[in-house]
Amino acid sequence: MSDSPKSVPVSLTVARVPEGGNAGRERYFFVFEPHPVLVRQRDARLTFSLSSESPNYVIEDLVTSDARDQFGVPEVAPSGREVSVDVRNSVTYLVQVALLLRDKETGDTVVCDPQVVCRPPPHTAGG
Repeated sequence: MSDSPKSVPVSLTVARVPEGGNAGRERYFFVFEPHPVLVRQRDARLTFSLSSESPNYVIEDLVTSDARDQFGVPEVAPSGREVSVDVRNSVTYLVQVALLLRDKETGDTVVCDPQVVCRPPPHTAGG
């Protein structure tokens, strides 16, 4: 993963819980860091990575509600531990994003949905 200014790294931690979770019929709890996810640069690369505290999960897909042609095609790493997507970020936009994970122990699908806000820098004269 790149540390360039256009790289937007996001960590995801997921855990199975007895009750009171925020996903999977309250059987799973997830948290993103940072949250909300704020994309500030044009033509950024958004990368979601599972934290080391979540070894029993793999990312299977990333889906969005993008209707303004801001998100490219998601690329899931062969390890299933991260997914990256290019974001044009040319319009201010709140985008629904869902990461589809699989619990390797139970086979359950877990949907984790960060709040993603695209807020491009203002256009400057001559640029």
